[in-house]
Amino acid sequence: MDLQKATSVVISDGVTKDDLLLQYGKIQDVIAAKFVYRDLVNTNYLNDPIKGGTVKVRRMKTAISQPYGTARGVGEANTLQNNYSKVEIDTDRELAEELSAKDIKLWQEEGALAILEGRREIFGLSMGVELEKAYFTKLQQTAVANSLLDVSEASDIQDKLSLLIEHLESIENDNVHNVDRSMMVLTVAPKWFDALEKVVTTFNNPITGRTDAKAFRGVEIRPAVRQGFDAIVQVVGSLAQPVVMDEFSIDKPDFSNDKYAYMSYYYGTGAVMSDLVFACALDSDISA
Repeated sequence: MDLQKATSVVISDGVTKDDLLLQYGKIQDVIAAKFVYRDLVNTNYLNDPIKGGTVKVRRMKTAISQPYGTARGVGEANTLQNNYSKVEIDTDRELAEELSAKDIKLWQEEGALAILEGRREIFGLSMGVELEKAYFTKLQQTAVANSLLDVSEASDIQDKLSLLIEHLESIENDNVHNVDRSMMVLTVAPKWFDALEKVVTTFNNPITGRTDAKAFRGVEIRPAVRQGFDAIVQVVGSLAQPVVMDEFSIDKPDFSNDKYAYMSYYYGTGAVMSDLVFACALDSDISA
């Protein structure tokens, strides 16, 4: 790229206009959409992720009533059943960028080390994007395992999503006696969120503690740019994603004056309430 020329300053040949000073402008280093998954993951761990490579997430089975006097008659009560799920911390990742010793001394007036230090936030954003993508990948796999809901009987978007919500609402098993809508979250591709804008309202969700939640028919609804499916409904906490990370650091390799920025992290993503995640297509085919 040619530099801008002066209007009245020339070099020694008396003709060629001199270059004006060059300065570096700044743009946003990373542009990333807001993260959705952080409010949705289950953190009810039985053990600290740092203390082992497997995390157990507790899910107690419901209590079953029986005729009065049954326990006294048989001399014992029913056992308490912990139907926990295990999530393996099985993904090991690192972020590393290096500057040579020469570049550290000669590159950029604000200092190359300051530029490396500035990578701290960018590393964090990069990790967040990866974690959210892993979250939605597992969420979609879980929904597929439960069979994608056929909502073709409904004629418009609102009715299709209502069928999806009603399906989760009706679940009954050893752990669930129907699901209250305040415990659900509906994540949709952004275009569907926009299509529902006129019927989406703002409400206070006492379950999640959000005071500015957006709701569709009593269910919190969020646009999810990193979700590949049209629509997924789940109980908040259906997935767990334990993460262990090392501190961001700037150091130098052995026998060198080069410098590098480095951060490592380890995580796993698993379904702990796999029976409470369902998805449907609104106008596109989805299968995995």
